[in-house]
Amino acid sequence: MEILTQVFLVIISAVLGHYLSDILSLIRFLSKKGSFHHLHGEWFEYRFSSRKDEATFHESKAQFHTKGLRTGSITITPLSKGNPSYKGRLYFKRGHNSTKAKKLHIECKCTSTQETFTVIIDNVIQNQDGLMYGLEIGVDCDNRTHASICLYSKKKLKRDEATKLINFRMFTKVVATLRI
Repeated sequence: MEILTQVFLVIISAVLGHYLSDILSLIRFLSKKGSFHHLHGEWFEYRFSSRKDEATFHESKAQFHTKGLRTGSITITPLSKGNPSYKGRLYFKRGHNSTKAKKLHIECKCTSTQETFTVIIDNVIQNQDGLMYGLEIGVDCDNRTHASICLYSKKKLKRDEATKLINFRMFTKVVATLRI
């Protein structure tokens, strides 16, 4: 009987040892499911806003700080002089249809003016090298409501490339709407 117990323990140990890395991978996957840990870190943000009725291109460095599974903060620092910095929060919010994927909401406030904006991103990427497009709605420094496309990239883009990507997503064929 003692030999059978030892053989059984050896077999169990061998099976567990063989599948241990798969078990650990499954635990990691399940613990991160529904989170946005992959957003944590440095991103580059590109968007247009208006100042005195003229389009202004913003190129900024965005630092995502994740807190737990579904909330976090963001700091946006301009890469060129003359553009303001922003601080805000980010969180996931489920759409009106509970079967739809969650949307990432980014709410920011300018550190030097009353300018505020919210970005809603439908397709939050799952890799480190992709792009994320969001719809930005806010009040600019002239106290006027505006809407535009916001682009986030893990790698720095040239202005022409960022502008081309934003303009590609800018307008749909639906009259009087702005969708990405």
